[in-house]
Amino acid sequence: MLNGASRLVLLSLLCAVVSYGQGDTASNLRKAKIAANEATAIGALRVLVLACVTYKDKYGVFPASLAELGPGLKTSASHANLVSR
Repeated sequence: MLNGASRLVLLSLLCAVVSYGQGDTASNLRKAKIAANEATAIGALRVLVLACVTYKDKYGVFPASLAELGPGLKTSASHANLVSR
């Protein structure tokens, strides 16, 4: 049987272990969120690169601005309709 002091020490150790584990979990969640954001950014850049190459193949030059890749009423060099807003 544990006396009061032993229980207090055991409870303190348990709290320390639990709080350490939670810190590690929070760190892992933060790292996972950063990795997901990086993957999303890389995907968006790949879309833009593909749109720029497609624009160049169609119009002979790279677009001067991102707006030229975007939607318009009529597809043209000024609104190639290759990306959405």
